[in-house]
Amino acid sequence: MSKGTSKDHSAAAVMLAVVWSGLQQHVCVLSGRRTAGNQLVKVQHLWLRPVDCDKALVELQRQARAGREAFISACDFSSKRRRKEHACQAHVLWADVDRPPLADHPLPPPTLRVQTSTPERQLWVWRLERPTAAATIERLVRRIAQVLGADPQACDAARCLRSPGSLHTKRQPPTVARLLEHAPERVYPLAAIEAVLPPDVPAAKGPATNGHARVDWAALFAGIPEGARNDQLFRAACRLRADNVPLGLARHLALDWAARCQPPLDPAEATRIVEGVYRRYQPTPALTVNGAGAQRARHHAIGRPWPEPPANAVYRGLAGQFVEAAQPYTEADPLALLAQFLAAFGCAVGPEPHAVVGATRHPARLFLGLVGE
Repeated sequence: MSKGTSKDHSAAAVMLAVVWSGLQQHVCVLSGRRTAGNQLVKVQHLWLRPVDCDKALVELQRQARAGREAFISACDFSSKRRRKEHACQAHVLWADVDRPPLADHPLPPPTLRVQTSTPERQLWVWRLERPTAAATIERLVRRIAQVLGADPQACDAARCLRSPGSLHTKRQPPTVARLLEHAPERVYPLAAIEAVLPPDVPAAKGPATNGHARVDWAALFAGIPEGARNDQLFRAACRLRADNVPLGLARHLALDWAARCQPPLDPAEATRIVEGVYRRYQPTPALTVNGAGAQRARHHAIGRPWPEPPANAVYRGLAGQFVEAAQPYTEADPLALLAQFLAAFGCAVGPEPHAVVGATRHPARLFLGLVGE
């Protein structure tokens, strides 16, 4: 097990100066040990003042020698509680980059780049001219993640950042994070970075849906490559939660997708992602399909006998959104579109997801017959 070097020590000192310099409230070093399922347990917080960099460096080295992972807080906090509502300010923006971003992205080069494990997994940090409110920081970090395709789960204001010299034990053998680049002259006005980012997406009460967090369903069933696995599973979990899919079914789907990943994602990690989304978010309300009422009225107006249409509640969630998107381009009855979508989904997920009624298993498969002119 690596115990770190003097080079790691100086690199960690550089990062502490970039991240903590200029903050005033409580900051912390977070540490923990990985379980076999890659969850961080026995988490400890050492609370310090931003000027206590020497104590933080000693703590980072101590945790590395003990085989524990260690991180530093990006924001300072009004109390010794690492919760988003207690976050005050940050002097940096960041992105947890799991794969190389597009070469033509509009962001300026970061002040720091840290290789957190494999070469393509990096932490990018931009130093700002002055400390900025945590709510603004989080909003901009989410927009940066959108531009770079970075980890959307690494944007919270309570986030802690992996420091150079700290252990990364998710994969064996463990690796030591190392500083790739430090350009102290790269200090940016907040407005300069905000100007190149896409517009804000209105905050939602539930998980991100629609175009802001598109889910590549085909890729999930084909197998997600390394570097995109957590991101795609998170997006899919958000969609399932928004559509009020039961947690048990969502967990089952996530485990299936995790097994198809290339290489397979640890089942415990997939379960953690889904359960975290379901704890954090609430389902969205039922969707009313525009145009369905008008089509029903047309059938009744011409006197043609027609079955009584179902209530708008059947057009809920992802299936309803498909019907809404398809209707302007087809003369098909919206109920036919809905039924075909559900039948196709049942074929895609296969026989394993099921509900039990008595002693009978009922999978998602539908046997559909459409009758019309």
